[in-house]
Amino acid sequence: MRRTVISEVAATALSICLVVSAQTAPPDRCADVLRNGVFNIRMVNSTQANSENYRKWECTATFSTHNDAINAGLSVGLELFDVPLKIGGSWAQGAQDTWKQKHCSSDERNASSSSTFYEFVKTADPGILAAWSRCMENNGGSGSAIACSIEKPGNNRLLFKSRWRRTSGEDPSQKPIVSYYHAFDATCDRAWKPGDALAESDTTFTCDVPKFSQAVFVLETSRGSCTLSDEVLQTTEEISGRVVLTDLKNYQADRIIFRDGALIVTNGNKLSFDAVEIKVEGTVKIVSFEPRVNRPLDENGRSAAPVIISAERMIGTPLRIEDFGEDGTQGSPGSKGPKGPNGRQGTQREWDITGCHGGSNGTPGGIGIQGGIGARGASGGTGGSIFYAVRFGIGQGPLSKLDILTTREVATFRVRPMAPLVTVDCKGPCGGLPGKGGDGGAGGDGGEGGQGAPGTDRCGGTDAGPHGPPGPAGPVGPEGSAGAPGVILDMTSHAPGPVPKSRP
Repeated sequence: MRRTVISEVAATALSICLVVSAQTAPPDRCADVLRNGVFNIRMVNSTQANSENYRKWECTATFSTHNDAINAGLSVGLELFDVPLKIGGSWAQGAQDTWKQKHCSSDERNASSSSTFYEFVKTADPGILAAWSRCMENNGGSGSAIACSIEKPGNNRLLFKSRWRRTSGEDPSQKPIVSYYHAFDATCDRAWKPGDALAESDTTFTCDVPKFSQAVFVLETSRGSCTLSDEVLQTTEEISGRVVLTDLKNYQADRIIFRDGALIVTNGNKLSFDAVEIKVEGTVKIVSFEPRVNRPLDENGRSAAPVIISAERMIGTPLRIEDFGEDGTQGSPGSKGPKGPNGRQGTQREWDITGCHGGSNGTPGGIGIQGGIGARGASGGTGGSIFYAVRFGIGQGPLSKLDILTTREVATFRVRPMAPLVTVDCKGPCGGLPGKGGDGGAGGDGGEGGQGAPGTDRCGGTDAGPHGPPGPAGPVGPEGSAGAPGVILDMTSHAPGPVPKSRP
């Protein structure tokens, strides 16, 4: 059995080719829209339905050479009629017909290329069909002999209207005859059938549209065609520069745009986004906390707050989210050890006929007592949780539009400005890193040396003993507790998403 693998780039290119062949609107404009990221495929080659619809389109497509297909937008290496496309390549004479005879039924070979295009695109990514339909309507809908419109009375319901735009003196018998009609993501009370004729007055279909869906209507006739989408993005919220939250923040608009260089610091405040489309330009980050210096000892790290993203689709560059808990600070140092015992006084010297003899100096002071153990390091804060529900364009793996980190394993930082670098190893994923244990207390001072013995009227006194050495420093305190990692949850499927591997 033939195996067709379609990458996101290849499928985008394929859609461009199909747009060119399916409609008469300026194809370069709509191709540009597709090239700029409207064609968002979660995983084109992951479903049997998509592979089947691609095959059906192949049953209707015809190209003279590989270059024709490549110039039309198909990717080099994409398999077409069982042959990978290459520059300067061609098919053997009759190869396309042979392939179609083997893989296509008679009805499939005789189907319209445009109808198979709609079905393929809808299966690959429903979102692109709406975006493409808007482009086609804006660039080529006015010259048709038919007119289509959408009215939205509300409650997830809309009215699709279509009519013959008959001009003065035009033969009444030249009514547009329907060749293809489909309502995508809409359930209507009526439908056009091939062979139906459009009237000069509006024919109105009442349609229900599921929540979070974009209804797309495609109508082709003998006198022209129309493609309409019900989506109109009316409100836009732009985020730029550095935004530091002091309270919870909700961004809500039809379109939310992150400008290049935007940075949001949540400071432990809940952050949410609710939009039809989220566009990210350049490098954009959302972080829970910025590093603080001169923090007091024994201070627990603050816990990060959740970030919630709800959107129909995401486009542009990846959105980086670092929702770590704040690190705990180092524990206080241990107490200084007690002073060591003093030495004993020396003994006096004695005199006889031969002179002064004996006696002793004071004994050395005792060693200081060991310092106290350092305090336990402060606890790291809990990592924030990320909840997202994005239907299209989210991508997977390295192509994901969300680059999320809620855990850390190792970090290097300075406790104080100009202080030595400190490295903390979490020994596993953490929300906030544990504070290092406090330094051990200094050893106690050594005891005073014993006093020397006093002299007599005949012999001098002895010397005092030496000062005792300081005691050893106390042990370093235990490390604090690590903060629990945040949770990443894809609410689109209500299944936990993979937790990305943390990076320092």
